[in-house]
Amino acid sequence: MLVRTTVAVERALLLVLGLLLHGRPSVYIAAIKNAARISGPLILQYPLYGGIMDIITTTGLAAMLSTIFIHAPDLHPFAAHSRSCESVTIVPLPRQAGPD
Repeated sequence: MLVRTTVAVERALLLVLGLLLHGRPSVYIAAIKNAARISGPLILQYPLYGGIMDIITTTGLAAMLSTIFIHAPDLHPFAAHSRSCESVTIVPLPRQAGPD
């Protein structure tokens, strides 16, 4: 019997398999950084952010947040509204530092 999987499931399985084969997460991260020096951090972060976005969209949180952000300027000053939008959308994203 064939089981249908999605790309997200395949990525998650490969991530877990890589973690299991390397034994410790720190060794796995070092191996990825060594194999892909420039894109290694992105390779690790992309599936995690995809999973977070999937959770946000499937639980209905995205619709709820968009409704709040649309109607919030009617209740609060614009500056407070823009700071709240920034805290949800921009602040959680990692910042890339320059070369050391």
